[in-house]
Amino acid sequence: AAYGLLEGLGWSWRWTLATSAIPAIIVLGLRIGLPESPRWLMLHGRTDEARAIIDRYLGGEKHMAEADYSSDTRNDAGWRQLFAPGMRSRTFFVSTFYICVVTPYFAIFTFAPKVFESLKLNEMAGTIFANAIAFIGAIAGMLTIELIGRRKQLIGPFWIMAVALLVIGLWAGAPPMALVGAFAVFAFFNALTGNLTAVYPIEVFPTDVRATGVGIANAFSRIGAAAGTFLLPVGIESIGLSWCMVIGAGMCVIGAGVSQLLAPETTGKSLSHTGVVAPLAPRVAPA
Repeated sequence: AAYGLLEGLGWSWRWTLATSAIPAIIVLGLRIGLPESPRWLMLHGRTDEARAIIDRYLGGEKHMAEADYSSDTRNDAGWRQLFAPGMRSRTFFVSTFYICVVTPYFAIFTFAPKVFESLKLNEMAGTIFANAIAFIGAIAGMLTIELIGRRKQLIGPFWIMAVALLVIGLWAGAPPMALVGAFAVFAFFNALTGNLTAVYPIEVFPTDVRATGVGIANAFSRIGAAAGTFLLPVGIESIGLSWCMVIGAGMCVIGAGVSQLLAPETTGKSLSHTGVVAPLAPRVAPA
């Protein structure tokens, strides 16, 4: 759409960029009157409000039986709960995997024209191609997330993305089609894994701090997005595109390693159970 406005209609880049406010305004309007989470309302004793929302939007008694609201418990520690023993590992996992997904994405796709120019490829065709592959990856991830499971859909693609970026960065003299193929692989699996940024943070935190936990994870991801966006052109000028791709691969390896160690499997479980952290085993005094 942007190329059509720029090249076809002759719009300036400022007006083209301004059109991105349109969907934001639409979503803002849709949020007006959005009901509160029944799970949160029940946890805070506002049962009548919760039941009214459940009866109107979620299917009444059938939903009540399936959602298992009674298993939710409230912790008065507030946001500090996110950094308490047992929960801090989940906060660290979500923030790390989120930042490792979005930093290479924003670095590469924000400056895709510069990247394709460095690869001596047609930047317009390359950018449209990469975004089309990412669209297909997002759809594939959406259709398979419940079949594959959260952990597998996160860990495996991280390793695949790392290999794809290493091919771009380390294969000197690679034919253009090989580079395009590696870029397509990265675009596909990054979008496929990116779906989890809208799912995993919600599922791993308990109800009373879920919104705060998701907010913290988003904050870390924005730091990564900003860093990737601003540092890629600096990196290309100072250390070259190859090392920038190697650094991106390194971030994917970090994401895979942290996910392998800390990612809980939440597929097929209710929110009442996915947000529960197993209690620490009691210490036994030495004999």
